[in-house]
Amino acid sequence: MPMNVNVIPADSLTPEQMLAWSRLQRADVALASPFFRPEFVCAASAIRQNVEVAVLEEGNEPVGFFPFARTRRNVGQPVASPMNDFQGPILAPGVTFNARQLIRQCGLVAWHFDHLAPWQSPFWRYRSVEVDSPYVDLSGGFDAYQEARSKAGSRELTTVGRKTRKLGREHGPLRFEFHTADRGALEKLIEWKKDQCRRTKVASLFDHAWSIRLLEHVLARPSKAFSGVLSALYVDDRPAAVHLGIRSQRVLHWWFPAYDPTFRKYSPGMILLAEVAKACQSQGIKRIDLGKGMTQFKNSFMSGAVPVAEGSVDSRPLVGTLTHGWLRTRDWVRSSRLRAPAHRLNRFLDKTRSCLGLV
Repeated sequence: MPMNVNVIPADSLTPEQMLAWSRLQRADVALASPFFRPEFVCAASAIRQNVEVAVLEEGNEPVGFFPFARTRRNVGQPVASPMNDFQGPILAPGVTFNARQLIRQCGLVAWHFDHLAPWQSPFWRYRSVEVDSPYVDLSGGFDAYQEARSKAGSRELTTVGRKTRKLGREHGPLRFEFHTADRGALEKLIEWKKDQCRRTKVASLFDHAWSIRLLEHVLARPSKAFSGVLSALYVDDRPAAVHLGIRSQRVLHWWFPAYDPTFRKYSPGMILLAEVAKACQSQGIKRIDLGKGMTQFKNSFMSGAVPVAEGSVDSRPLVGTLTHGWLRTRDWVRSSRLRAPAHRLNRFLDKTRSCLGLV
């Protein structure tokens, strides 16, 4: 049966389409991330006006949904990029398509991705760079997770416990909230993130008003299937570490953590993650996704990792080849000794790619 593709603004999704999307997402454990929920796409659509959804139908039945953001020159990007950590279509089992044909049917000349999961097979062949995205497995509860980390040779949870007790002794009683309505906690998180970016000379995502509005939106409109989670660790009723994540039915995504630098030596961010992990069982959460890229922090807590890819599906063969070469070269530079001197050159070349219509 031929598949029809109907592209609509995300805010035009009908209740029936939302329900069908939700059914497809819940039926496939590979799509358990909250980034695959229709509520995330609708939240982004409420903030930004360029969010669209390709509804894939066989007969009159929806068999897939492909959300994207249309940028200038009809180049597509993931919804809410760069705040989207898992990307790709939501499909019924067995549904396949030609990636370039789908892009053309969406009225796009290309679709760029940077967090594509390997089960998105029609797009996976267009990957240029792969990076591990670690996770914490809590399917057996926190005690089973802790035992597994100990058997793997990690002593981080023991160290975190010692630092937790020391922090309480030296600065006052600790209090943890899995989800708080404290607006001050969110403001502190944003303040700490901006300060961290200034100190490390990295562009701050929170310099853009739309990104903060998106966080506020997901916190303000919780549902059983999707919600924002604002977790906080307090020391003597003073925020010491805050994390804003999003969750689906059984997955919490570790999204935006930050901590008060005053408490740096106690590793308050690690303490907060440990407390969140302990609370997940009572919340029905079986996994915490930590986001792509390996750090010492993630390596200490991770149970495993899945690969995610960066690449581009482009209907313009020459431009697609150039984009693939650019991404491979940039990845090599970032992992080499040239990383520091190449930082400014990367920014210049990113602007050049934009001017040439490569993005």
